[in-house]
Amino acid sequence: MEEANNEISQLQKQRRMRNCRKKRRRQERALANRMVNEEVLAQKISGAVKEQKALAEKYYTKWKNISKEANELRRKIPAQSRKRKVLMDTAATGNASLTKMSTASVKQIRPCELLPLEVNNSATIPVGSGTYGDCFLKTFKRFGITVVEKKLTTSDLKAVMNEAQYMNTLTHASIPYLLGVQIEEKPFSLVMQFVGDENLESVTIHKLLHQTIPKHLLLSANEWISVLLDIAEALFHVHIKGFLHCDVKSNNVLVTEKKGFLIDFVMETKLLHEQTNIKQQLKNIERQHVHKNGTLLTTKSLLKDPTSKLLMDKLKYCKALTYQWKVERK
Repeated sequence: MEEANNEISQLQKQRRMRNCRKKRRRQERALANRMVNEEVLAQKISGAVKEQKALAEKYYTKWKNISKEANELRRKIPAQSRKRKVLMDTAATGNASLTKMSTASVKQIRPCELLPLEVNNSATIPVGSGTYGDCFLKTFKRFGITVVEKKLTTSDLKAVMNEAQYMNTLTHASIPYLLGVQIEEKPFSLVMQFVGDENLESVTIHKLLHQTIPKHLLLSANEWISVLLDIAEALFHVHIKGFLHCDVKSNNVLVTEKKGFLIDFVMETKLLHEQTNIKQQLKNIERQHVHKNGTLLTTKSLLKDPTSKLLMDKLKYCKALTYQWKVERK
């Protein structure tokens, strides 16, 4: 009986030892697998850290190079551009200050000083129609010269004086000169330099391209290039002053004596105001979309809509110009 009990106890002891060995082996295998997994994970983390570090160093190097180039450009800016900064700061002070000084800086012309021309019945037939009014040829009695009277559709005196003030700041060889304003009688009008020859002829690029015109008005290739350079310089001047033309097209470029002139500014809008208007239009489009569909409008959806895409492109252009001027101011 005792021998049987001893054998049973021996078997139980061996079974416990065998189970302990199996358990230990399972633990060792699990530990080995965990160590392998941790090593693989550590390698992945190390690789990701190296990639991020390399990317950060790449962009840090680019930033240093850009900063270095910007500092060199700032040092190269001549004294004239610093004077231009004062002009730009003045243009950014807002409509209020412009309105206060506009009546003092814009010359006023009385209606009796503008006499109608009888040539081509121009007293009653407009020589051109713009976005904000019709243009008529008149004789400016004070100097005995032919001028263009642009009769405005707006009756807002403040808006008229603001536009006149803007045009005074945009004086350029390729932009018709503003002689003054007529605000005694309605419709109010702007009196500008007449761009034309002795025969009172001036032609737009649109007419040159799409209509039959006399041979003496045709342009050679070099003369076309000269006209385009005139317009490019005029636009650059407008942008430097902090304004946008807003309506550049073939009908708004006059050619006379082989020289180009930029005309019919759409109530020149300051850049900051233009950006605000564009953002407001985009917000209105988004509100309409939410009201109609009940979902938010994504950037991808905005780009699919031609109107929204055009507004976003204009906003990017305004921001780019603003950034360029901020760099020049420093």
